[in-house]
Order: sequence, then structure tokens, then C-alpha cells
Amino acid sequence: PSLTSYISLPGRYLVLMPDMPRLGVSKKITDEEERQRLKTILEGLSPPQNIGFIIRTAGALQTKKEIHKDFHYLLRLWKNIEKRARDVSAPSAIYQESDLVIRAIRDIFSADIREIIVDSEPVYERTRDFLRIIMPKYEKILTLYNENKPLFHKYDIEKEIEGINCKKIPLPRGGSIIIEQTEALVAIDVNSGKFKEESDPEETAFKTNLKAAKEVTRQIRLRDIGGVIVIDFIDMREESHIHAIEKVLTDALKRDKARTKMLKMSKFGTIELTRQRIRSSLRDVLFEECKICRGTGYSKTVESLCLNAMRDIKFAIHLPQIAKIEILANPEVTNYLQNQKRRQMIEIEESYNKKINIFSTTNHEYGKIEIRFFNNKDEPVVV
Repeated sequence: PSLTSYISLPGRYLVLMPDMPRLGVSKKITDEEERQRLKTILEGLSPPQNIGFIIRTAGALQTKKEIHKDFHYLLRLWKNIEKRARDVSAPSAIYQESDLVIRAIRDIFSADIREIIVDSEPVYERTRDFLRIIMPKYEKILTLYNENKPLFHKYDIEKEIEGINCKKIPLPRGGSIIIEQTEALVAIDVNSGKFKEESDPEETAFKTNLKAAKEVTRQIRLRDIGGVIVIDFIDMREESHIHAIEKVLTDALKRDKARTKMLKMSKFGTIELTRQRIRSSLRDVLFEECKICRGTGYSKTVESLCLNAMRDIKFAIHLPQIAKIEILANPEVTNYLQNQKRRQMIEIEESYNKKINIFSTTNHEYGKIEIRFFNNKDEPVVV
């Protein structure tokens, strides 16, 4: 966390900067004609003299009406903050950034997203209100999920999360990529494996590299990898094949919200690129240095372990044969469940009228959570 006196309020397409009276356009928008169009729109809005605005990457190709709407939304927000600062007595929080769901929609949402699914009614209502103000035409794609099966299990997102720290990612019909994250850079190696679709080695290399290029850009965004990235492709001789791989990467990186810069393929078959490090990578968020292997590997954070356990409980607790649940885990894990997740546990118990008991045991090493299920006769139930 960092503390700064330079305030900025991000919206969908703009960033408002009090006491920094300048107008600008994101460097990620490289088309000069589009940059000039956006700057003209911004200047035409006549912002107050003491307030600056920058058009975000998401503002590219947006209409004057959409930018105008975001402009006035941010001005209203800033006026409310100023009013609250005058009215309340210190110490007091005068503004708090939007929650994770709202930030994700604001920063990541694009027109090719077909549906937004939310499994919490309060979050659904906040999201609906936000969409009505910022993007009313997309309110219809918002759905409230209310099935018994947890949302992440329903759409196999758990499998994606579990695979985020895997070094080896298989490619369709053979081949794989290996991702190695180090302090200095991220190395990605492409292997043909058992890819046998073509008898010609050049065609085999090209088709494997083509699949790998698409998967590499997906993994970079999924894992939120930043810094220097080196991709080692299978050697190819044909110039047309090399250019095709470069184009696939370039086109995919254009859709990335983070700033990227890519070099052409070297004579050794490697491509180097840099990606803006906006936040900690997903690996650093979900995993921490292992307490057991003392830094030689990674283990999940306590929060991540407990969230997994709670999702497993939600997955099974609605079953009629389940009357009681017992959780056995390392003291660090049980302390977190009993303190940080106490309210959620009580809500689950009350919603299903079933008892959840948590037992701390030193017999369970960190990272191992045992969940036992019982019927109303105290007999074990296999789920």
C-alpha cells in the first residue's frame, strides 16, 4: 500500500485529477487521429480550471455521448467528496474506492462480454445500479445466480484457479508451454510434445507455435504477469511463418489493458516483450512462500485455503443427507476461519439449519484441510 496526496478518481473512460489541470489521452491509444479526436472531445467538455482529466484506454472509439456521461459522473462524485470533506469531523473516511466487482466491471468490461453473473443479491443490486448510471445498455446482461451449486463449481472456474500456478500448460492435440517465473523475468518455453498432425517438421513447428502464441497471451493476462517476458518458440525457417506468429501475438496484445512492447523474433526463435506491471501477479496474490519448504516453492495463502474450504462446504451442505460438518485443519487455518470468516460460517449454518464444527489440530500440516460430513445419526457421509 502507498500513501499519496495526488488524488485521482478513475471512471469507465476517464480519470479525474483534482488540482492537476491538464488534459491527456492514454499512451496505450497509439492512433494519432483517434488521440486527436478524443482530445478535441475532452476540450469541448470545458472541465473546471482546477481539475484535469485523462482519457483511459477503454475510451478509445467511444462516442462523445459516452465520454460526456462519464465526465459528469466523475464531476458529481468529486463534488460529493468535497461536500463530505467540509461537513464531517476528523478523523473520518470521506470516500472509499468501489468494491472488487464494480472495479472489475469498470476496468475490464468490454463489448464482447455476453453475460455478467453474480451470486450475491446485495452485490447484484450494487452492480445493477452502477450499470444503470455508467453503461445502461448492458444492464440486461446482468444475471443473479441463485442455484445451490456454487458459482465457481458450476462454470469450472475452480479448475482454472487451481491451474494458475501450474508450470506446464497442455496445448490442443499435443504440445505444451512451460512458464517459469523468476525475479528477473518470465521465461516461456514452447514444446511440440506428441504433436503428430503434420509429417513436415516445419509445419509441425508452425502449427504448434500458432497454438502456443494464442495460449501464451491468454496465460499472461490470466496470471497478470508483468515485467520482461521471453518466449522461446520452436525453430522455424519460413519467413511467412515467423511473421504469422508475430502477428498473432501483436493482435492479441492490442486487446490487453496493460501497456506492452514486443520485439521481433530473434534468429534464435525467441520473442521478447515487456508488459506493464499494474498490480501483483495472480500467483503472488493467491500464493505465498511455503512455510514447509522454506521458500523453495509456493503454498496457498490462508485466505485462499479457507475460501476453497468454504466453497466445498457450500457445494455439499445443501444435500439432504448432510446434517453436520466437521473441519479439521492447522491452527493458522482454523484461527482464520473462526475469526475472519466467522460471520459467513454462521450465515451458512443458519441458511441450511446445519451445524459446522471447526477443530484445530497440529497433526494437519499447513495447507491440508480435512472436511468430514455426517448424517443426523452421526454416521459419516461420503460426498
